[in-house]
Amino acid sequence: MPEPVAAAPLRPRRLVTVHDRYAELGELVDVFHSFCPDGEALVCAFRRMRLASPGQDYLVRPAYFSEVHVTTLRRQGGALVSGLARRLTDGEDPRAFLLDGAPMVLVHRPRARATPYRLCDLRRGTAVDLAVDPAWGFAAGKNWQPFGFEGRLYVVHGFAPLRVLAFDPVTGRGEPVLERDVGLDFPAHYDGYTMFRGGTAVAVAGGGLAGLGHMTTEPGRHVPFAWRLAPDGTLVLGLGSGFQPLADEGLGVVDPTSWFVWDGRWHVGLSCSNRGWFSAQRFASFLAEIDPPWPAAAGDTVALRAMLAGGGRPPAPRRRAFQEAGAMRGEAGGRTQDGQRVAIPGQHAPGLLALGLGVVLAPGAYLARIHFAAAGPPGAVAGRWTIGVRGEAVALAGGDVPGTGDRMATIAAGFALPAAAAVEVAVWFGGGVALRLTDIAVDPDDQNPAPGSAR
Repeated sequence: MPEPVAAAPLRPRRLVTVHDRYAELGELVDVFHSFCPDGEALVCAFRRMRLASPGQDYLVRPAYFSEVHVTTLRRQGGALVSGLARRLTDGEDPRAFLLDGAPMVLVHRPRARATPYRLCDLRRGTAVDLAVDPAWGFAAGKNWQPFGFEGRLYVVHGFAPLRVLAFDPVTGRGEPVLERDVGLDFPAHYDGYTMFRGGTAVAVAGGGLAGLGHMTTEPGRHVPFAWRLAPDGTLVLGLGSGFQPLADEGLGVVDPTSWFVWDGRWHVGLSCSNRGWFSAQRFASFLAEIDPPWPAAAGDTVALRAMLAGGGRPPAPRRRAFQEAGAMRGEAGGRTQDGQRVAIPGQHAPGLLALGLGVVLAPGAYLARIHFAAAGPPGAVAGRWTIGVRGEAVALAGGDVPGTGDRMATIAAGFALPAAAAVEVAVWFGGGVALRLTDIAVDPDDQNPAPGSAR
């Protein structure tokens, strides 16, 4: 279990402004500046995007534009001077870091679902796409925290559970090597993901790993936190932050992007904005020199080598799962303030109303319950539903969503898993009858082992 630290370890000695600009909707804006040392200079990778309003189909809109550019910063007369920037690749939210002493940039590419991350070697001018195997049983996600160790690329995938993936930096093939529950599964109300999320590249320090993440309770409120995975496997958190003056200026989002040593001193890169990124607002990036919150020396890495050797994934639990509709992805309809997803004929086109859960379940029988309401009489068809395994085309169960006279009702369906898998439940809006979805629940069902038996 994590051991929270009450003190505020993140104390900036000096703050340098790298970028600061107010942008309107429709304009191109540079955000998420990330840094790593390259001799006496700093590599700076950043995201250049078109500022657009949000939507479930955001990634496929013609207005979507997001690229990663890279430049070099050098000291000149006490200031940091930027060279000419060049386009590196399409994608979002880069993390610059060192792998065996060479500068790399890890880029999130949400449109490339099979290979959602790209590793760019700046010295060789090469790139390799990192493949995420659906058989691993979890989504690729975002906010990966990369680091190099003994010639291999590793990423901290997330904190709920704490999961580390290892990749061959040449082929892009990888595997999960560490997974454990560390007690940080505190979901944010607005999207259902844990409030403790990734941030910077990771440093091998004190015989373990250390980095910075961001904690979010609202879309427009991000606060940095420090974390350290000690050699004995204990995760220690530093929940205080010395960056409150940035929040006092109205920068509600303070995301740590970088964590590195330059000229013998620890530095942190910060990407800031007034609120969530889909609004006209101020965007600012800073480079802060800080006092290290954890031991700075690498230390004895014998225990770390053993932790990253693999075999650290526990068997999938036989568990219950629940998700509000407002936290699910969807293309049709919209999200209400009370956490439902609603689609109305004439206002919304037919399509995927909600895709939910995605949790890994152990082999066995389960009962899924879809709680919904649909206008029209019982003979009307408001849409359809399916239960399936992520990455597989054949559904475990499925059927029509009937009319209920706009009264709340439940679709209950049994299904069985022969092996551990990530289960997804999808609900489609047919376009002819208004449909409202409140939540989906899945429970172990020892009374009904038959797969696909609707109730």
